[in-house]
Amino acid sequence: MILLPKIHERFRGARTVNCKIFVAALIVGGLSCVVKISAMGKELLVASFFGRGDDIEAFLIGFLLPSMFVSLVGTTLMSALVPTFIEVQEKDGREAANKVLSSAMLVTLAMLLGVTLVLATVGPFALSILASGFSAEKLALTRHLYFALLPYVIVNGLVLVWGAILNAGERFVLPALTPVLTPISIALVLLSCKSLGVGSLVIGTYVGAVLEAVLLAVALSKSGMSFNCRWFGMSSYIRQILRQYPPLLLAATVSSGNIIVDQAMAAMLVGGSVAALSYGMKMTSMLGTLAATSLSTAIIPYLSRMTAQEDWAGCRRSLKVFTRIVLIVFIPVALGIAALSTPIVHLLFQRGAFTSADTAIVAKVQAMSCLQVPFMAAGLMYTRLLSAMKRNNIVMWIGCLNLLLDVIYNIVFIRLMGVAGIALSTSVFCLTSYALKAYIVHRMLRARMAPDPFGVPIPTGFAD
Repeated sequence: MILLPKIHERFRGARTVNCKIFVAALIVGGLSCVVKISAMGKELLVASFFGRGDDIEAFLIGFLLPSMFVSLVGTTLMSALVPTFIEVQEKDGREAANKVLSSAMLVTLAMLLGVTLVLATVGPFALSILASGFSAEKLALTRHLYFALLPYVIVNGLVLVWGAILNAGERFVLPALTPVLTPISIALVLLSCKSLGVGSLVIGTYVGAVLEAVLLAVALSKSGMSFNCRWFGMSSYIRQILRQYPPLLLAATVSSGNIIVDQAMAAMLVGGSVAALSYGMKMTSMLGTLAATSLSTAIIPYLSRMTAQEDWAGCRRSLKVFTRIVLIVFIPVALGIAALSTPIVHLLFQRGAFTSADTAIVAKVQAMSCLQVPFMAAGLMYTRLLSAMKRNNIVMWIGCLNLLLDVIYNIVFIRLMGVAGIALSTSVFCLTSYALKAYIVHRMLRARMAPDPFGVPIPTGFAD
């Protein structure tokens, strides 16, 4: 209760912007919780059907690269496009912004097609590395599922970009709610087509993705924002998007590389480790959506607008307010879940093919993974501001450092804790990454607001 007046006082300095961010974060977070609860229900159903068996591990590895790269391309395009889209709206109006958006959508579609073709080419070689511990029969199933899931890259890539554009127009409800369609579709297909086995997961994934795409396309059309793919020429704004894309793509690739490294190292351990890592990350994913995704989704339009207006004091104030809220709320939550991990996993998963031995392993993974949530959420806000400031080169270098730290920490902690050490490694490098980004961003903002009173120079490359 003592903290509430202090938080209220912090809001008062920038009441309009911070309250809008807070309300938007509550909307996105609340609806995302609905999505995650439905996803958790789907996971419980999947766990009861497949346990930690070969079929589910083949699906997880087969879906790893398509899901990773669609997230990679979609997140990269979002971070490059949204700040520029808002800048065009602020300076040149809606019509000019729609022309930029139409040209960017053509570039987006070309990139998604290119990524799909590349994945089809390198897939067999990549899977032989990622699934090096699989038997020949299990690897063959993994390859079959992998190629069946490749078109998902195109469909869900468009879903991610269209949702980000709606968010840029401060329309948060539909993009936050439509992902509920995929877990519901998977559950319905799984229950109605049991004979398909793991193939039901593939069909349900596509049904959900197509439904999401249709709803978002209709919403964009009704809101007056263009989702057509039409080229209006290489304007300065398109060049700006394309300049920001390479460092963002590399940063996202390196960040996704953490997932690949973790899954590949889990596949080298005893059988069932990949599934244990996946199940153990479910609660972290749910918390991460509430803490990180909801807040970063809500904050990026406002940070982009403040950056376009060069309101550096407002940026700094908003970051401080929401960083404190995230850390105060989610550090105790993460510690509580870690302490109660075993009964939580028992309650959620232990039924059917999921045994008490599985519960013991997954509980350790969950306890270690949930510790990352507060620092992942706080760090992602700083990443969003760096993107809004067009300083994605910094995001790229920090991402490279994270990948290196992930490998080193994995080697160290796996020796101590097995598969749970992989989860602990992620939590530790999230803390390191957050601290580094916070230091760099606050130095940059102070430099733009006023000269450093201590006369300490900012490292080259960290400020303009």
